[in-house]
Amino acid sequence: MAPKLTILAPTHNRPDVLAQVWPSWLAQDGLAEIVIVNDGSTDPYDAVFAALAVACQNRDIRLTIVTTPTRLGAPAAKNAGLARCTGDEVLTTDDDIILPDDMVRICREHRPEAPHPVLVGPRVIYLRDGESNSDALARSDRETQRYFDLSRLLLCAWADPGQVTQFPFVTAVALWPASLFRDGLRFHEAYGGNGYREESDPQLQASMTFGAKVFLVPQATCFHLSPSVAYAKKGGQRRGGRLWFEIWVLRNNFVFLRRFAPYLKREFGISPIGAWLRLAGARMSPARVLRAFRAKGG
Repeated sequence: MAPKLTILAPTHNRPDVLAQVWPSWLAQDGLAEIVIVNDGSTDPYDAVFAALAVACQNRDIRLTIVTTPTRLGAPAAKNAGLARCTGDEVLTTDDDIILPDDMVRICREHRPEAPHPVLVGPRVIYLRDGESNSDALARSDRETQRYFDLSRLLLCAWADPGQVTQFPFVTAVALWPASLFRDGLRFHEAYGGNGYREESDPQLQASMTFGAKVFLVPQATCFHLSPSVAYAKKGGQRRGGRLWFEIWVLRNNFVFLRRFAPYLKREFGISPIGAWLRLAGARMSPARVLRAFRAKGG
């Protein structure tokens, strides 16, 4: 029998986006519970939640909606949801990610056996406007970048290393042993704006404090909705425009590197200052800044 699975997802002012995503959750292996944190939204979710409630009732899936009176941000919203999760495993995901029916099953089948906690994640394929899932996957399979750039602690989320591989962290779409959260692991709530690094933080913390190991399972994939769908109303991580996004990347990356400086030096030989400067140099190059200014507000 499959472990009891909880799916945990925060959402803020994107009912139309969530409506396109939640049907893909229902076929996940062992799904027993869905916990959604409506994080201070002002847009109405009534119709979306009503349809989801009917679908869950028909499948004997427990549905919990946690509503916060004001927007807390993704880390705090996830922490509020974790307090309500009862599954053996927790799949953290976002409200703009489509999960193929077999994604959780494949993650489990390829998850390494170990005496310590193991969390795994799939490749995340970013759809382009007008692109099918199969076309996006074929394009991603031609990616030449490495999945993980250790010098900048940067992921190429759609790249395929060819086999199940251990990394310091994967993306926000991750299958966690619930025991980690019962033992006190939580998301660090200091990541503001676009929430950059908020998913990396607890994964490093899981390794550093609880002896967990993190693996990418490239055989499993999921799909990020295309920009015209995910950001149609300037929602999600891009709600403040491209320049706003890049500024928060640098700010949150500083918070992240400062928190884990001794661990990163000891385990990976990484200089946090050097890692921050390398990422800043790549993301704030003159050409990239010029594009961000031209796209400001959109």
